[in-house]
Amino acid sequence: AHRSAASEIKRATDKILALQVRHATERATLEAEQQRRVAQAESARAKTLEDTNDTLARLAVIGQEVTAALEIENMIRLLSAKMGTMIVVDCVALWTVDELRRELVLRFGLEGTSLMPFRRVAFDRDDSNVAETYRQRREMLFENRPGEINHAHIPGTRPMLSALFGPLMVGERIIGILSVQSERENAYGERERLIFRSLCAFGAVALANAEAYEEVQEAKRALEEASLTDPLTGLRNRRFLTQTIDADVAGALRRAEENRAGNPPGDMVF
Repeated sequence: AHRSAASEIKRATDKILALQVRHATERATLEAEQQRRVAQAESARAKTLEDTNDTLARLAVIGQEVTAALEIENMIRLLSAKMGTMIVVDCVALWTVDELRRELVLRFGLEGTSLMPFRRVAFDRDDSNVAETYRQRREMLFENRPGEINHAHIPGTRPMLSALFGPLMVGERIIGILSVQSERENAYGERERLIFRSLCAFGAVALANAEAYEEVQEAKRALEEASLTDPLTGLRNRRFLTQTIDADVAGALRRAEENRAGNPPGDMVF
């Protein structure tokens, strides 16, 4: 009986020890798994932070380059090229606003490597995504599915499944609309839309600068023209003569030499 009791005690003790070992092992496994998950989360956060910093740095460079371009066509082409390095773009377009005619004007459109044809869209057109964006005055995302009828599709262009439109704002005024489109479904998630908003902000500043530069250049041309023309008769004045006489005399002499070779004469008349 004494041996039997001792055996039972030993078995019970062994069982308790086994349970303790099992519990300790499971706890160590859980702690290791928790530490692994924490390490993965920290690594993911570090990678996200690194990606975010890289994106911000690239956006800053793009912003400097785009806003420094003063000619509208150069600015748009630069913005289009830089945008394609940040998000998926199969089609990009920039529309400007014609307040007088109450229309949106396709200033630049690129589908793949092909330029899109000139186009105007009325503010109140109800089957146009760009007109809808203008009326709503906010960023808009349009999604389609393969084979689905898209009433906003422009004839002669490829069907796009994802389209993102953003107003270019200067204060409370819309001066243009930027759009990017993709042949893929669901191409523009939150990351892409954040990048797009930054590019729209840069585009608004750049477009405003370029338009102001165009206005200054046009004013300079008008002043230059006025300084070379007599306001009463509309004829060229003495200042114009002093600017052009040397070139005109050289041309007349050249034509005189050609006349000697049998070509028709050329004269200067005052």
